[in-house]
Amino acid sequence: MPDAELILSSLWMPISINIMWTKKVGLINRLLSCILMSIVYMAIMFRSYSETQVIYLFPATMIVVFFCFGRDILSLILVPGSYVLCVFCNYLVNVCMLTPLGVNIGTAWTSPNLWLLQIVIIIVSLVVRKAINFYSTKISVRESKSLIWTIVIIVSIVTLLYLYIGWQLRFFDLDIRTTMFYIFIDFAALLVFVLLFFAVSRAELKSKIAQREEESKRNLLEYTSQIENMYEELRSFKHDYSNMLLTMSGFIDSGDIEGLRSYYQKSILPTNEKINKGNYHLHKLSRIQDPAIKGMLSAKFINAINQGVDFFVDIMEDIPDISMKVLDLTRVLGIYIDNAVEAALETKDKEVKFNVVRDSNAVVIVIANSYINKGISIKDAEKYAVSTKGEGRGIGLSNVVKILSEYTNVNKITEMKDKYFVQTLVIENA
Repeated sequence: MPDAELILSSLWMPISINIMWTKKVGLINRLLSCILMSIVYMAIMFRSYSETQVIYLFPATMIVVFFCFGRDILSLILVPGSYVLCVFCNYLVNVCMLTPLGVNIGTAWTSPNLWLLQIVIIIVSLVVRKAINFYSTKISVRESKSLIWTIVIIVSIVTLLYLYIGWQLRFFDLDIRTTMFYIFIDFAALLVFVLLFFAVSRAELKSKIAQREEESKRNLLEYTSQIENMYEELRSFKHDYSNMLLTMSGFIDSGDIEGLRSYYQKSILPTNEKINKGNYHLHKLSRIQDPAIKGMLSAKFINAINQGVDFFVDIMEDIPDISMKVLDLTRVLGIYIDNAVEAALETKDKEVKFNVVRDSNAVVIVIANSYINKGISIKDAEKYAVSTKGEGRGIGLSNVVKILSEYTNVNKITEMKDKYFVQTLVIENA
């Protein structure tokens, strides 16, 4: 029967992994991952604990994590990462409790070292989770290859170092000087690599902020320029308005109804249609207060209008804030609008409608576009790389599904209504 240390130590990595993984995962999947990882650990480490057993432990645990955490490739980093975290906490508790390194920290359920280690692992994992949350709001890790490679390299080197040192401490009778040297190497190496990670993350963050600021400025300048052009055209129309009325009154005074009808169809009606075009609705974007969202939307709308899309914008009241990370919301809306414009351009009407409604409980965003039904179901369209646009396309909607899976307060509704394809986001106030 497994002893107290084996049972409790089998929970170290599962607990740490589940705490550090910040993305939305169902409670059943989290419990299943803990149970399966614990069983795998006890099965591999039952007869004797050895660093060489990690050859079997890591792949088996990675399989469990991969399938329980939504088949997200980034989740695999958690396995060696949690191992390093748990070993570091083990060393820390040993040092604090004056227990020799490489010696079992307890063999009974009442061992204070065992329970102290559980608490330390939870605390350190929560600190790591907080750091992950902080950087995820600022940087999209998936879009930063340099950051991904930095994480992979750091975790790999530290894991190999800890495995080697653990093997040395466990199987060799080292003197106190060598043991202290290994302690110093453990702590120093982890500190150096943590500082390296923060340095790379900080540089990446500065780069992303600079890019976003530049893009926001460019978008807002284009938006402002378009609005100025719109008002200039309206002022010109106002100047001509009195002449139109005088001309119409002349037809009326002379009783020339046919001439009036002809004048209306050739001059008045085209002017009315021009005013109702999408670019005359862009001023409603001023009701969205976040400059990054407003800048992105204006750039997308103006680009669509320049391609010949009839864009209609309807925002009834001010939108002070939305309960989603700005980066995630702009990515989702950007994907939706790009898809809507592409689909609309294939149709005769070329229509895209953008509506935002706010009440006391939620913000509702609706994007509707004319489209040609090509026989792909809504469920299939959201799968990775499923598209009617050719090979290598169709990644956008699957990314939307992944992004929104992190938000319990966001509901997505996709519908096909008559000639319109409709995407609706209901974002409840957090």
